[in-house]
Amino acid sequence: MHTLGRLPNITAIIFDTRFCAPVDVIQRCLALTHITSITFTERANTFTAFEPPSALNAISDAPAPLTSFSYIMPLWREQLFRVARLRTDEPFKCEEKWLSALIPGMASTVKQLTVPMETSPMLAMTALTWPELQELSIRGRYIDEEQKHALRQFLSSIPQLCKLSVTLCRRGRTARPSLLGSKTTSNATIAGLRSLTVAYPDPDDNIFSIDATHLLHLSLCDAPRFYHDRNQDEAIWSEFAIPILSPAECLSILRRMDMPELCSLELVYLADSAGADDELLTYVTQTFPHLSHLELHRYRANMEEVVDYVHIAELLTATRDLRSIRLNLDFHDDHGPYSGCDESVALEWRSKFREHRGPEIVAILEACPWLEYVELLYHARWSSRWTKFPTSRYPGPRFIDPDDGSTR
Repeated sequence: MHTLGRLPNITAIIFDTRFCAPVDVIQRCLALTHITSITFTERANTFTAFEPPSALNAISDAPAPLTSFSYIMPLWREQLFRVARLRTDEPFKCEEKWLSALIPGMASTVKQLTVPMETSPMLAMTALTWPELQELSIRGRYIDEEQKHALRQFLSSIPQLCKLSVTLCRRGRTARPSLLGSKTTSNATIAGLRSLTVAYPDPDDNIFSIDATHLLHLSLCDAPRFYHDRNQDEAIWSEFAIPILSPAECLSILRRMDMPELCSLELVYLADSAGADDELLTYVTQTFPHLSHLELHRYRANMEEVVDYVHIAELLTATRDLRSIRLNLDFHDDHGPYSGCDESVALEWRSKFREHRGPEIVAILEACPWLEYVELLYHARWSSRWTKFPTSRYPGPRFIDPDDGSTR
């Protein structure tokens, strides 16, 4: 406690371990004017494991002059609760009490905010003003219908955001709630965004009618990552909806948005057949002259389809200003993540991936004059990671695998 007061040069505190009596620590942090940033990492289970003490009132009654607050929870935390034989409603109830006390007090000063959807006091947040808020990230999932409406109201109350990320898991097979309402029933209320990330977006969402003339980054993604589904683990995936976009839906969103300054783009989609995404990829390569980073997650609806990765790479060569490319092409001969396959099968795929598939794709994309590297998603038997294949104009190893450290 006293140690914090003696370190005036420290402006950020990160809680990344479990501890049992956090309220006095948090209260002390908020009382120190030089502490402007607090982050709770995935390993800090403070708000779900411990019932808030009565002293929490002292925090809720005092302002929290923070400029950054991040509360980051594990993607699979509800599964972890069940493993620990905990009911979801109890830890969520504790967490909601903590966040309801902490978040409102920082409304007038916070610039960067990362919070979970399940337990954030969204309606209370809507009633406040957020004059400094520039970066907002909301993760987790919806608990009920009221939260969808509360989030819509909250987003409409902070029109000056620069960076917005909403990566929420879905439940129910038609679960694509809009963030700002339908394009036919409401007006866009956010202007000036530089970065927008939406998981499993609704193509008719009014969020895609905003003024995007200064947008630099757009991500139409998935949460959790769709490739996790390839392990067919019903214990996990029976709870999640996967309303992944089609290439036509991705294209309809891009055509709605005027993004002359876009330099980074991520698309996640499910292709019905070979060539079904040709129009989409052609549009991307011809429409965004400043695009320097492209990330594609292309999945096959027909698991028997052979992926024509050569054709896809050749289409992408028309994007002349690319510096980096990430490709998850759902290769037909990939054993997939979490497959538990024989070691011999895994070693065979690793050799093909490193010695042939990666170099072959990079050789095609060398036609992009400024390209530095291509990253391909590699599925080991029990994990997935990006493996980097630098182009020949950048001397060094042929590939860089960040997890096992091997280079050649």
